Amino acid sequence: MIRTRPTIKDPLAPFEFIVTVVGGLLTVALAIGLLLVGMNATGHGQGGMSFGAFGDTEACVQVRASAVPYFYADGRPTEGVQGLRRETARSTVEELSICVKHPSFAQRLAATSAQLSGLALLVGSLFLAHRLLRQARRGRLFSRETAVRTQQLGWFLLVANVAGGFLSAIGAGVVLHAAVRGEGVFGQLGRPDISLGLVIVAAGVLTFARTLRWAVVLQEEVDATV
Repeated sequence: MIRTRPTIKDPLAPFEFIVTVVGGLLTVALAIGLLLVGMNATGHGQGGMSFGAFGDTEACVQVRASAVPYFYADGRPTEGVQGLRRETARSTVEELSICVKHPSFAQRLAATSAQLSGLALLVGSLFLAHRLLRQARRGRLFSRETAVRTQQLGWFLLVANVAGGFLSAIGAGVVLHAAVRGEGVFGQLGRPDISLGLVIVAAGVLTFARTLRWAVVLQEEVDATV
């Protein structure tokens, strides 16, 4: 009786397929979105479609109430919940939406910096993840090239997260400088919007890349002794 060797499925194939499909859908969505926003901004669209401050009549940023001067009366914000039972409850304004009317292109760009940073992070991560999975499938999982591409993905996640947080803070400062008296362009740099969860993920990817490099060295030593 002849026994056939069982077919070994590629465990990375589904992940590469998912990343490829998501990247393709994202590309199509971006192309359609940019087209609609451009038509709306030039007056050829139906309105209601915007990306950040582009396609809108105002440039707005979201900031914590403690980040800008805010009027209080009797220890409470002047704007509060109507009908609040103040003897048994209280309300707190945590976040404010501050907008500049009829903004310039620079102010629109500044107000959209958070969305642009997030989009760049998403697109870059998908691109590097696709390169990594393709290298691991076409070559070998335990190879120097795979370890290098894993390290590139980790560093990109870390640097893009931190840089995007500071760029968003500068963008918010530009809008606040135009909207609030006494606010400087770099006044929000002390409050960067950095994702702690993404920092942990990046550290995990870098740790895996370092472990993979050690595994490659050990594998090469074993192959050399055979």
